[in-house]
Amino acid sequence: MRIYELYINGELISTAGADDLCVLSQTLSAVGKLGESSNGASRLREGEEIELTLGGLTSRTSEPSNLHFMWFRTKALGVGDEVTIRIVEGSKADRPLESEADAVERATQQHEEFDRRRYEDAKQYYLENKDRFDS
Repeated sequence: MRIYELYINGELISTAGADDLCVLSQTLSAVGKLGESSNGASRLREGEEIELTLGGLTSRTSEPSNLHFMWFRTKALGVGDEVTIRIVEGSKADRPLESEADAVERATQQHEEFDRRRYEDAKQYYLENKDRFDS
């Protein structure tokens, strides 16, 4: 199986991978006032926040089929830090930060919240345009 080894400043932090993944990703993002001419981000006008995540998505023939897992997440990076991803083939990686049961519960809750927001949006649209529909 494909494994990502994550190193920060030369130290091995995490190994991510599983034999049922279809996506394995590492994301490094900086948000905020990143240059002199920048007004910053809407949620961070001054300073910056650098976030690193290491995660994946399962692809299974059995349920639960598509679960997102996270092996590592930090916002404690700054200028001068060195991040390295080494791609290796192997049979053993670290366990994700949350259990499969927790991932299933989180996914179920996210789907329910999404469905509720869709319902509320449709209801609001109908009420705002009721005259158009009732004629």
